[in-house]
Amino acid sequence: MTSVEGGRLRALVVEDEWVARNYLVELIEASALAETVGAVATADEARQVLSGASASVVDVVFLDVRLSGGHEDGIELARELAGPSTAVIAAGGTEDGRFGTSIEKVQVAVSSAESGDGVAILMDVGSAVLTSKALLAELADDDPEVRLVDAPLVEGAIAAAVTASTGQDLDAVVAAAEQARGMRKL
Repeated sequence: MTSVEGGRLRALVVEDEWVARNYLVELIEASALAETVGAVATADEARQVLSGASASVVDVVFLDVRLSGGHEDGIELARELAGPSTAVIAAGGTEDGRFGTSIEKVQVAVSSAESGDGVAILMDVGSAVLTSKALLAELADDDPEVRLVDAPLVEGAIAAAVTASTGQDLDAVVAAAEQARGMRKL
């Protein structure tokens, strides 16, 4: 159930680059599915909106993963928004900070995220997909259940985190993330 009559989602945009922030607001406002109730540049500003009187009218947060100008990033804010029972872990890049995907980083992320209910892995492109498939091939029968999710990274991650935070099982989390593939942007 949404906060708005007619079923439109009320969205908060957290994006530090003003061009991208304004563009997201335009896209949201043009959608029949959502309306913007706030657009801020930092995690602290997002916390103020979400802790204030308008918190009860925010249904979804569009969150930049890398926020500048502070000691934290969008991943940390996403963890906070998802709540303590939902693991949100980024495993991109290599150990030495280059682009790519490290199987060791993905293994650590899976181990850290596993709480007995299974783990959903969302990937962006190329090396992340290949590395995640390689990880699946290496898992033993007694390892945690791991599912690769064919979904857009940002939209799928939001849908997965929200669904997981409500206590639903891995099947529901994967289904919610994969449904994000059909979300229109224009």
